[in-house]
Amino acid sequence: MQIIVKEITITTTTMRSFSIFILSCLMLSACVEKNTHIGFLSLKNAEWDKDSIFQFEVNITDTINPYQFFIETRNNNLYPYRNIWLFIDIQTPSGDIRKDTIGYDLADDFGKWLGKGISVYKFQVPYEKSFIFPQSGNYVFSIKHAMREDVLTGISEIGIKLTK
Repeated sequence: MQIIVKEITITTTTMRSFSIFILSCLMLSACVEKNTHIGFLSLKNAEWDKDSIFQFEVNITDTINPYQFFIETRNNNLYPYRNIWLFIDIQTPSGDIRKDTIGYDLADDFGKWLGKGISVYKFQVPYEKSFIFPQSGNYVFSIKHAMREDVLTGISEIGIKLTK
C-alpha cells in the first residue's frame, strides 16, 4: 500500500514540477513577445527588384529603454554574392527620416553561408545595439537593396527585429 502511495506522490510531484515548468515557459515567452517586434516580408520567387522597398511599421511606446535593432535576411543557394548592401530609412512619427547604408557578409571567404539553415539560410545582423527612440508613435522602417543588379536573386525574405 505504501508503495502505491509513494508512486502517486512521485507522479503528483512530477506533474506539479512539469506544470510549473510549462507555466514558466509560457510566462517567459509572453515577456519576450511584449518586448520584441519581428516582421518578415517574403519576396516572390526569391527575386528582389531594385525598385522594391519593403516597409515595416512599428508602434513604439517606450522612449526610455534602449532597443537592439537587427536586420534579418533569408537567402537560398541561388544568391550569387558573398555579401549584401542595403539602404535603410527610419521615419519617425513626426516625419523626420534617418537614412543609412549598411553592408554585411552572408558567406565566408570559402562560400559557406553564415546563416542558419539547410537550403534557406536565416542571417541576423545587428544594426543598432542600443537604440533609444526619441518619441513614441508609429515608426516606419524601409529597406531597399543597394546591389548593382536590377533583380537580385536568392533573397527569399527580409525582416527586422527589435528587442529590449
